Amino acid sequence: MSGGPLSREGVASLRTQLAFNISGRQVPFLHPHDKPYKYLGVWVTPSLNWQHQRAALAEAAVEKADSILRCPASAAQKQRLLETLLRPHIRYSFSTGAYTAADIARLDSIMSCAAKFAWRLPRGTPTALIQEDQERGGMGVPSLQEDYVKEMVALLTTALNGTGRLGAVTYALLEKQVQAAGLAADSALADRLQHSRLLRALTWLQSAGGQIARFTGGGQMQWMQLKGCDLTAVLCRLRNDPLDLGLPERVPLHQFRVLLETGVTSLAQLLEAGTGRMVAASKLSAHLRLHGITARDTPALRKAYNRLTLLLSADPAEGPPRVGTVSAGDLPAAQRELRQGLEETPPAAPPGARYPNGQATITDYLRPANAAEQDATDAAPGEGQSSGSQPAPARRRRPRRASRPGEQLRQGAEGTLQDYVNDLRKQWEAKDKRGRQTREARELRAKHADCPPPWPSDSAECELTDELQR
Repeated sequence: MSGGPLSREGVASLRTQLAFNISGRQVPFLHPHDKPYKYLGVWVTPSLNWQHQRAALAEAAVEKADSILRCPASAAQKQRLLETLLRPHIRYSFSTGAYTAADIARLDSIMSCAAKFAWRLPRGTPTALIQEDQERGGMGVPSLQEDYVKEMVALLTTALNGTGRLGAVTYALLEKQVQAAGLAADSALADRLQHSRLLRALTWLQSAGGQIARFTGGGQMQWMQLKGCDLTAVLCRLRNDPLDLGLPERVPLHQFRVLLETGVTSLAQLLEAGTGRMVAASKLSAHLRLHGITARDTPALRKAYNRLTLLLSADPAEGPPRVGTVSAGDLPAAQRELRQGLEETPPAAPPGARYPNGQATITDYLRPANAAEQDATDAAPGEGQSSGSQPAPARRRRPRRASRPGEQLRQGAEGTLQDYVNDLRKQWEAKDKRGRQTREARELRAKHADCPPPWPSDSAECELTDELQR
């Protein structure tokens, strides 16, 4: 049989082998990957294709949320129904580990939108307000990611510490998945690996600051923590500017997924002997066999390897490289030379950065500015310096005057919150009075439209109202 078990020939052979009758009726044959069947409320396939379950759960969640929102209940009661009916229905299949970060985000969006509609909030209401605790001013609709991680970590911990066959099989599967990811704790890479639900749970837990404990036969406890390998450390330092806009971004690890799945753990395994040059793509499979790594020579493996070669061979003086579409052919020898100073490349993200591309947050932009202003103040010349070398004195700025009572309160001025509320109410009353006077003036103008002009302008409508009333 040519091809894999899910190829056309493999499925046809399986259909022939499973063709039999029961009581004169032929047993229906379901495609092992495209035709799911429902088992204990979950759509499964022999090939563990979870796309059907994900789509079915999202559709069922929308239908249940719509039914709850259409019922004649108050907003608080609808939110209670969402927590007691919709959330347990979604959590029921979390134990399968079939969902990725994108799937959980989609389900979170359904829960958040249902809560917004229940309370008649605009669609632009921040999701952070919906998911925040009620004690801290939120609506108390927590994210489903917390429930998913708890469920997966609890099941993984129980299975790893099992004394029978379950513990051994779970540990072997987790070790296989971790090796396929290059020992890296990257959630985007774990989502793109096939059959990596154990790795996803371990990655999400580690990103939250936790670790999984495993008890050995001697009663000792081991902590599992993914630290990556030499190759992933190099990949995390790579930068790419695909749009050539001068905005380099971190190269995602999942672009080298095929290379990591083969078992390559070090950059030295990809270099030619005696030279600092990367091997040609056509000789990669034969070169990896010398290091005890068996890899199939596929176009996907060649493209991932050529992408890595182009990123490593770029000249640092010219800035971040621009690597777009990559072919599977051999690169010239000049493009396979390693760039110098790779070990001195800055880390993936500077201290304090929060975004994947290394961009600093707004607080990181404010702190250097305040520090520079403080340094300039401390560096002001003293009285003992000579007038010739003394720089021009800094211009003193007048202190900013707060224009609103709320701003004065935030800046530490005298007053209480009640004073601020009273002042705010007076401002609204004055604004409402001006608006009422404007409407009355327009009504009087429309009533006396037959009177000859001149009429005062709209800016003097308040004075016109007072004059007509007198």
